[in-house]
Amino acid sequence: MPPPPHLECSRRASHYVRRQRHPRATRTPIAARLSMNLDLMILLAASIACDVSGQTFFKLGAMGIARDASRSLMPVLWVVGGLLVYAIEIFVWLRVLAIAPLTLAAPIASLNYIGVVLAGRWLFNEHMTTRQWVGSGFVTLGVIAVALTGG
Repeated sequence: MPPPPHLECSRRASHYVRRQRHPRATRTPIAARLSMNLDLMILLAASIACDVSGQTFFKLGAMGIARDASRSLMPVLWVVGGLLVYAIEIFVWLRVLAIAPLTLAAPIASLNYIGVVLAGRWLFNEHMTTRQWVGSGFVTLGVIAVALTGG
C-alpha cells in the first residue's frame, strides 16, 4: 500500500532540501585554487596596508592640527588623504569578503593593529612598553593560528 499523499510530498520536499543544503562539491583545478589564495593574500595585504596608511595619515593630520594654530591646509590634506584611503579599503574589503569566509578574513585583517603599532613606533617615535610588545606578539600568533587552520 503506498504512503498517504501528504507523507510522500513531505518526503520529496525533505530530499530536495537535503540536496540543496549539500550540493555536490565541484572540484577546482589546483592552479585555480592557488591563484585564488594568491589573490586573497594580495587583497588582504592591500586592506591591511590601506588601514595602516589611513591611520598614519589621520595621525599626521591630528598632529598638524594640534601644532599649527594658523589652520594651514596641510593637516586637513592628511585627514582627507586618510579618508580617501579608507574609501579604497572599503572596496578592497568587499572583494575579500566575496571570496573568503569571514572567519578567516577578519582575524587576518586584524594584523592592521600590528601595522599601526609599528608605524606609531617607527614613524612617530612613540614609546612601547614590554606589555605592548608581548600583546602584539600574541595578536600575531593568533593570526598565524587562524591562517594555518584555514578559518
